[in-house]
Amino acid sequence: MPTLYLIDGLGQFFRSYHAIRTPMTSPVTKEPTNMSFGFVGMLLKLLRAEGTNLKAAGAPDYVAVAMDVSGDRGTFRSQLYPEYKAHRDPPPEDLWPQVERCVAMLREIGVPVIGAEGFEADDVMATIVERLGHDRPDVAIRLVSKDKDLKQLLSPLRRDDQATGRGDVMLFDVHTDTPFSAATLEAETGLRPDQIVDMLTLMGDTVDNVPGVEGVGEK
Repeated sequence: MPTLYLIDGLGQFFRSYHAIRTPMTSPVTKEPTNMSFGFVGMLLKLLRAEGTNLKAAGAPDYVAVAMDVSGDRGTFRSQLYPEYKAHRDPPPEDLWPQVERCVAMLREIGVPVIGAEGFEADDVMATIVERLGHDRPDVAIRLVSKDKDLKQLLSPLRRDDQATGRGDVMLFDVHTDTPFSAATLEAETGLRPDQIVDMLTLMGDTVDNVPGVEGVGEK
């Protein structure tokens, strides 16, 4: 079964940035390189299928990166709810030059970088999962992200105990060589993927400044 690894671009950029705290700069241009170094290391590990679970989950036949192109405040969610992500601090100044460098590198090596104005990267990832699920259910999809919202896309997605025709979808942490499947979700939480929306609606999300039902949390 061919495998597509769909990378949450900014999510992985931020993770790499915060994972390497030691200042790193290019000896030639003097630009910061800590995030670039971490991201490229992750990408090479993925392309080389370095890791027991990575090999078992399927080495990448296809790789693409989904990006936020409208910022935190430029999506349809902010139009619906102006307080959405309104409390967030601006990203570090030395992050964006490295993002631009990594995006340029991805394009040079032929990795598609996909975004849509007014939408977030996880919207793009969800759309690709849904379309491939109908058009190419033979393709296994690995979502390289830590975003809990994407757990609703895991397969088999069951409604009334009936599996849909969607292909195999998992989350995959390349850094730690850890897959996360619908079976893992059910074992850890007792929930199915199609129940994640209900859970997040009740809980709210402090990271995104979205209120939930008062007194209702993860437990």
